[in-house]
Amino acid sequence: MKQPAELAPRDTSGPLDVVVTGLPSDAHTWNLVFMQLLLEDLGHRVVNLGPCIAQDEIVESCCKYQPDLLVVSSVNGHGFHDAEYLVRALRARWELAGLPAVVGGKLGVRGAEGQDGQRRRLLAAGFDAVFHDEQGLAPFEAFVAALAADRSQVVPDSAELAPGDGQLSAQRAEFEAHDSQLTAGRCSLVPVGAREGAAR
Repeated sequence: MKQPAELAPRDTSGPLDVVVTGLPSDAHTWNLVFMQLLLEDLGHRVVNLGPCIAQDEIVESCCKYQPDLLVVSSVNGHGFHDAEYLVRALRARWELAGLPAVVGGKLGVRGAEGQDGQRRRLLAAGFDAVFHDEQGLAPFEAFVAALAADRSQVVPDSAELAPGDGQLSAQRAEFEAHDSQLTAGRCSLVPVGAREGAAR
């Protein structure tokens, strides 16, 4: 019987690997370039996907690059809905279930009035943090610094994770069950872009 796919080992020292992206409805580029330069100035490596990126392309890019962080930026005032759909698609992939993902910028057109509700919904959908443009850069920089510090700590080997150890374990167990069924039918399923452990 085919063995379940293992999560690829990753180096937990050094800079973060970050994917920066716009959303399908947002054609702005200056915000993405700014985020790239900021992150690089903080010492991290950045892949900038650019503006107007389709949801599926963002998901597949995260599988391909296996980043330590996904940064979604939108400034056209309509990013909230695209971002909510995107993060649900990310979390539906077992290998991306633990990927730290944040979103920020001008996400709606109602100003401060709608921000609390947007933030709650985006966090509930799967984002780890939501940064509105009025907050400035300090909260985002603090999040990145904390993430870089956390990933340098010892992470349990994936074999030590028992079912019930979090969302990734549950999704991985589901994947392995489907994989076993496919193997019994002489099919083979190989996940794309597996990432380690998904400690958050």
